[in-house]
Amino acid sequence: MFLFQRPQIILGPPGTGKTTTLMNIIEDLLEKGIKPDEIGFISFTKRAAIEARDKARARFNFTADDMPYFRTIHSLSFRQLGLTRQQIMQHSHYQELCDFIGLEMNGKVKPDDGTFVGLAKGDKLRFVEGLARIRCIDLKQQWEEVDDDDIGWYELDHYHRSLLEYKQEVGLYDYTDMLDLMTKSGYVPRLRALLIDEAQDLSQLQWRVVKRLMGGADEVFIAGDDDQAIFRWAGADVDYFIELDGDVKVLDQSYRIPETVHRLSSKLIHKVGNRRVKEFKPAAHKGQVEWHTDPEHIDMAEGTWLLLARNTYMLKDLIEICHREGYAYECNDHSPKKSEAMTAIRQWERLRKGSSISVELVRIIYSYMSRTKVKHGFKELRQVTEEELSMKVLQDKYGLLTNEPWFEALDRISYDEREYFLAATRQGESLSGDSRIRISTIHGAKGAEADNVLLMTDIANRTTEESDDETRVFYVGLTRAKQNLHIITPRTARYFDL
Repeated sequence: MFLFQRPQIILGPPGTGKTTTLMNIIEDLLEKGIKPDEIGFISFTKRAAIEARDKARARFNFTADDMPYFRTIHSLSFRQLGLTRQQIMQHSHYQELCDFIGLEMNGKVKPDDGTFVGLAKGDKLRFVEGLARIRCIDLKQQWEEVDDDDIGWYELDHYHRSLLEYKQEVGLYDYTDMLDLMTKSGYVPRLRALLIDEAQDLSQLQWRVVKRLMGGADEVFIAGDDDQAIFRWAGADVDYFIELDGDVKVLDQSYRIPETVHRLSSKLIHKVGNRRVKEFKPAAHKGQVEWHTDPEHIDMAEGTWLLLARNTYMLKDLIEICHREGYAYECNDHSPKKSEAMTAIRQWERLRKGSSISVELVRIIYSYMSRTKVKHGFKELRQVTEEELSMKVLQDKYGLLTNEPWFEALDRISYDEREYFLAATRQGESLSGDSRIRISTIHGAKGAEADNVLLMTDIANRTTEESDDETRVFYVGLTRAKQNLHIITPRTARYFDL
């Protein structure tokens, strides 16, 4: 329960325009004479904070300097504490610590919120130790709740004590330290209005920072949707958000979810025991829900697609389908279209059409050519001072021996890549710009949408089938669809029953 003013709680089911609603609130505040630097917009993820800042800049003609308090909670804490980058623990510091105490570590930090993910022993200890702190519970309690035989209590406690000693010795803070310091000593800005987005994903420690910020604000707006709370595993305290007292407004019209998808997803989410009940209407179009036994049976040659699976290892099959068919796809921000080989292809075809390109791009092209296509090219290019080189200049002066199409000239491109790019060309796919198919875990696609969604129902052995949290995960998966939802029936003994 908050000790300060009563907040206004905005519940935004999928596709109901939560961000637009928050922008409208900001517009109303500005019309009242409130300045942009008197408004705080705090979000759980960097993506949401940047999106809000960009929309405010476009809509209200602001600059980034006009909006100093449009930030993530970590970024705001960093700013208000007056810290410098040199005072923050980096990956190299954790690696040094783990090397010293004899632990393997190969994971990485998620840039949005500082969550650490990895599979090595050091990765797991670091994650569990941090989880206890952001949940504000005892380390022993957190260890008892973790279902991992690979983590022993004594080694976890030893890691925790070693980390404390290391940070004190080198004078550094980690992401969680920043939040903890902000709850105690960070300067709280005086704000006329404070808007909190993605509130269902906040941890208990982040809620404590929010409560301090509320103490310096005249008005408070807290937006989120507990039905889309899928990060409890990373410390999110959705129950706190559900029990939060305030004046509640439900956005009751979805502009994304078609009628058929709305019917199925509503039936699913009503299975959740502890939730804020919220009714909302679907979009005007009917849409379509289809069931398939295999993703191979689905024609994805046109339109935008979101291919979703519960666990990361399941994405491999989806990638293989897209690769074989020549669909323009990306997965985890990686795409064949963004590869160096694709750069070589594009630039080679530019040369063949009469354009000139930079020396750096020529070097990339030459790296995909054998000696039968280009001779002594790199040696001469080291001395080149011209900014742009044409096909004729390369043939006359820099060892180029061919003018063939890319699939013949660039003969050092791997067979797999060559076959994919040829298949994509046959499909009529654009080999520039954004990919129309995105492959992702359900967690990675939160906030995303597409005309067509393909959803795998299989789950890993370690995933709990019947739980409110798992129901929310698949609810998020279902509600990404703007037009058509394609559900793949289980192919293993472990699956989520829709």
